[in-house]
Amino acid sequence: MITSPIEAHALATAEKWHRYLADMQSFSAEPVRLETQGLLVRVAGLVLEASPATARI
Repeated sequence: MITSPIEAHALATAEKWHRYLADMQSFSAEPVRLETQGLLVRVAGLVLEASPATARI
């Protein structure tokens, strides 16, 4: 039983987080195809160099 405005606010906030996390879980369950293009030319340490772009991991 909610007896104060603080408890009501806490309950509403918890419900919003629950809905948000459920949405994120359902979103992450859907596979997403990644677009691939370019050519991997070298792997050195934690740096992948691809032609024409470079991405740090």
